[in-house]
Amino acid sequence: MLGLNYTWSAFKESSFEPHVAGMADLFERAAYKWFHLEDVLNGFVHAIEQPAAESLAIKSIPWVATAVGEFHEYSWRHGLEEGIISYLGTCWKLGAKQITSDATLNTDFFHMLNAVVARQSHAAIALRDRIAQQMQD
Repeated sequence: MLGLNYTWSAFKESSFEPHVAGMADLFERAAYKWFHLEDVLNGFVHAIEQPAAESLAIKSIPWVATAVGEFHEYSWRHGLEEGIISYLGTCWKLGAKQITSDATLNTDFFHMLNAVVARQSHAAIALRDRIAQQMQD
């Protein structure tokens, strides 16, 4: 669906970035319709790490946060927790200034980070600590 198979994807080709960016509205509509399905969300958060999809990273924070906010304990299986942590790291790397300066992005980003930290993931705790250190610098 939407080319989100992260083992093979046009998202790996940076030359597709303008096309992916032009489809942001389509991805947003799909997110609100399908991200409650963990496999779809997991595919998306992995795809964001690819060169052609980077333009969606910051825009997608509210979409992903909405889905994460509706998760229950069973939702986190099959690597989704690791995918969300990696996604958050990618978003921070690409748009830390945007995230800290925009109230909605800031709230949504840290809501997701707190959700994975609460699960006591070492990777999430390390990401939180790295972000905290960067914010102090």
